Amino acid sequence: MTSSWITYSIFSLLFILPLVNRPGFAAGDNYPVGSRAAAISNTSVMYPDLWSVSHNQAGLGFYHHLAVGIHHENKFLVNQFNLHSVVFSLPTQTGTFGLNYSYFGYSEYNESKVGLGFGKALNKKFSAGLQFNYMNTYVAEETGNHGAMVIEGGILAKPFDHFLIGFHVFNPTGSRFSNLVDEERIPMIFRLGIGYEYRETLFIGFETEKDLELNPAFFKGGIEYWFIQHVCARTGVVVGDYVHHSFGLGFKMRNIQADVAFSHQQVLGYTPHLSIQYIFK
Repeated sequence: MTSSWITYSIFSLLFILPLVNRPGFAAGDNYPVGSRAAAISNTSVMYPDLWSVSHNQAGLGFYHHLAVGIHHENKFLVNQFNLHSVVFSLPTQTGTFGLNYSYFGYSEYNESKVGLGFGKALNKKFSAGLQFNYMNTYVAEETGNHGAMVIEGGILAKPFDHFLIGFHVFNPTGSRFSNLVDEERIPMIFRLGIGYEYRETLFIGFETEKDLELNPAFFKGGIEYWFIQHVCARTGVVVGDYVHHSFGLGFKMRNIQADVAFSHQQVLGYTPHLSIQYIFK
């Protein structure tokens, strides 16, 4: 038995077993990126920012900055479970484009995603977004590279002052890696959430997420508080088969924002997250 097969077996067992509090977690999972979101347990479907290119492309419609961000996390402190991502936003007169590249794994087993998204504000209270992705899974010496086209999109509403509602769907067409054994599924994930902002210093959000094919829905909540001008604290929790909690800090100075977070899964342990973004003004 080759070392790559052993590695692949470990990955398969880890992500198929219902030990993690996130739907899917197999080949083709839609890994969320951004340490701000990670710190509030990815309660982010309703919040417009640079990382909307990963969480809900409709948020790009309310984000009007030329910006770039990088993200890194080490899932459960396992060296082979690193996740790297780069995101980019480009505002235009018709809306904001977003570009997202993510890479998870290492040389023997990895998953990658390249996505081009677009978000447009239809008025001051409503926006919509859509993204086209190419996703690839690579297993050395076994199945090689296998890719699939996947779409995702969402809507975001601001019906009242300081109140936000977001909805997002990933892979509504049910795309699969058809050239893998048993046509490896790509999760079909629905997210719905509400949030409240107070004077740009306090954010409170609640969200539910459902993988249509596998797990029951689970619930998330998060809070962010800017206790001084340039520093904020964040925390969040996920309630499902297992409890998942998170916390972190955000630092903002002129055009640069840095975010650090730690999330803890009840069975598998801690994951550190780090993001840095730069806004061109």
